[in-house]
Amino acid sequence: MLLSDKWYTSKFLDFKDWSIIAKIQYFGYHLLPQGKNLIQLIKSRMNNFRLTTHDKYNGNFIIPKHMFNKLFNLPAPYLDFGTFRVKSGNKGNLLLVSQKNYNLTVTDLNFNKKLSYTNVISCSKELKIDRKNIVNCLIYKTSYKGYAFSIEST
Repeated sequence: MLLSDKWYTSKFLDFKDWSIIAKIQYFGYHLLPQGKNLIQLIKSRMNNFRLTTHDKYNGNFIIPKHMFNKLFNLPAPYLDFGTFRVKSGNKGNLLLVSQKNYNLTVTDLNFNKKLSYTNVISCSKELKIDRKNIVNCLIYKTSYKGYAFSIEST
């Protein structure tokens, strides 16, 4: 059975708004001025503001769809590769987006030995390989100096 819009509670609408903000942040749009502005607009209609009678809100909490389309049609600041994301737009220098709950697995192809790291920085220091090279190996699924790299969620 489908519920009509009139059955939706304020909490349900807040959850939908929160989900949109999460999507904006996941793809990195929160780093752009347009994304920051849209997040502020969404936040302004959340929680008790939906119930307010204050003149500032004028009872209109509808955000035009074209604002979302305009933002999501911009190039995404983060590129999603499934198990990891990278920051784009740094003149070709792709950096891994900081995230929790993953292991960087490195296979030494010469000795068939696996090493595990909780972040790219520690791997880079120990193996003396630039982070950019590690991220490129992750993206293009290539090896570098006898090492193969993969990321697994924990």
